[in-house]
Amino acid sequence: MVVLALAVVIAVHSVYSYNPLAQSWQQSKGEWGSYVGTISGVKAHFTTASTQLSTVMPMATVVWNEPTGKFVVQFETEINNTGSHAVHVVGIGEPSFGYVVSDYRVSFYRNAAFPHEDGTSFHPFTLAGHSERIVTVSYSQFCTLKAPLSVDGRALPSGPTVLPVTYSFLGFTHTDEVPVAPFTFIAPLHC
Repeated sequence: MVVLALAVVIAVHSVYSYNPLAQSWQQSKGEWGSYVGTISGVKAHFTTASTQLSTVMPMATVVWNEPTGKFVVQFETEINNTGSHAVHVVGIGEPSFGYVVSDYRVSFYRNAAFPHEDGTSFHPFTLAGHSERIVTVSYSQFCTLKAPLSVDGRALPSGPTVLPVTYSFLGFTHTDEVPVAPFTFIAPLHC
């Protein structure tokens, strides 16, 4: 009887602690990334950390020149189930990264040019074991000068580094942080 109770406790703990979502950002297909542009649709200029600020950020970080005022940000990321069992993804929350955003929305990726990659709006879905689903996150952000400073004295706000993803497995619900491709901004001298 004790052995059976112990086996049940171990099984419930295994189900409850099952965490198959990838914990490091890995680009498995294509060139997923980010887009920044003005409200009127003009794409912002960018470079990579390998040519600018390489001592501050990882080499592959895209560095956007932040437009003044309100601007549009869009990025894609993969939700990657590295486990053997399917999970049901029930929600993707708004990341907290310290900057004022509005019009936040999550949608499924469609193969189109930035900034038109967002397809149908997010809805719960089942993610099979050893598979991934690409989602697109879009929002409006406001220019800021209150951020860590770069080598030239300009503000250096970072984009989100993780997305809170809520999923369920055998009746237990978990929220986990799924990493996204790194990107950051160089703020203008005046907003």
